[in-house]
Amino acid sequence: MIAATGNGTKKFDMGLGWLLLKKNNNVMLHGGGTGCFSSFLEIDKAKKVASVVLANYRLARNDDEHIGMSLLESLQGSKRCV
Repeated sequence: MIAATGNGTKKFDMGLGWLLLKKNNNVMLHGGGTGCFSSFLEIDKAKKVASVVLANYRLARNDDEHIGMSLLESLQGSKRCV
């Protein structure tokens, strides 16, 4: 993926429509929603773990992102991922 360079003040870079964590470009994420549905996907390529949040109820702004990021952090810290 190609990441756009930024001014260093943002938390994310952009790569082909995916957000890339500035502190670790091995982690990419994407989310969105329409109507009463929302979704979020975050992948850590280096650790080979991912989190997915799918909701058939419109969550508050960025709630799906917060849930997904917390889940991925838990998976990254676990010694054995299933």
